[in-house]
Order: sequence, then C-alpha cells, then structure tokens
Amino acid sequence: MFTVSLSGISETDGGKVALTYKGQKAPLWCVAWSPDGKRLASSGYDESIKIWEAETGKDVVSIKKTWKNPTTNALTWSPDSKRVASFSWQEKLMIYDAEKGDVVLALNAKTNTMHKMSFSPDGKHLACPWGDGSVHIWDMMAQEK
Repeated sequence: MFTVSLSGISETDGGKVALTYKGQKAPLWCVAWSPDGKRLASSGYDESIKIWEAETGKDVVSIKKTWKNPTTNALTWSPDSKRVASFSWQEKLMIYDAEKGDVVLALNAKTNTMHKMSFSPDGKHLACPWGDGSVHIWDMMAQEK
C-alpha cells in the first residue's frame, strides 16, 4: 500500500506531515490539487486515479484505468474542479468527471512524452506539450460534441 502525504510547511509546525492519504497500490507519479482546494487527485503505476477529500483524506472517487500499461504521468484539473485530465504512457489522454469517475472524453495523443498539461482559464482548451517541441491545444468544446 502506498500513501500520499500532505505536509504543511511553516515555522509554527516545523514542517510536519499534516495528513496522509492511503490507498494507492503502487508508487505514485503525480498529484494535483483541485482549483477549489477541496480535493486532490493522485495516480501513478497502479490501475487507478484516486480523488481524495483534501481536508479529511477520504477516498471519494476511484477511477479504474482500463488500458494496458496504465501508468499515469500527468494529471490536471479543469478550472471549475469538475473534471480531471490524465495522460498515460500508452498515449491516452483521458478526461474524467471528477464526481462520478466517468469518462467524458478519450483521445489518442500520439506522443508518450507528456508530463504536464494545463486547461485554459475558461476550461474550453487543454494545452499539452509534445515531444517534438510543439504545444498542442485541444478544443474541449469541439471534442465533446
């Protein structure tokens, strides 16, 4: 069992671990706070993405990844905290409903070098760095139709 630990670093508490989230079954590769600060998403070498209640560490959503070699190497939240985007070594760019864990959008990214991605402030676009030195901008509104 692997854990996600949340450390509050300040002069008053000496940088002690404030909370530990337990439940991932393999080493973690990435974590991301929701923009509203209420949840944390984590994933890595196992077959799931966990969404945790930030204040309590409670596992509130567990998303099962179903493709071969499901290692997640990038996670990000939409600005409204309603969706989580993940990218895997298998060139899968997935957008999930953060409340239910349902797949909203599945894209074949055709790169395996992505380690970071970012939604636009309005959530309508997703920027992804490519291995060839370019940045691809996905139109989320057009993809969902």
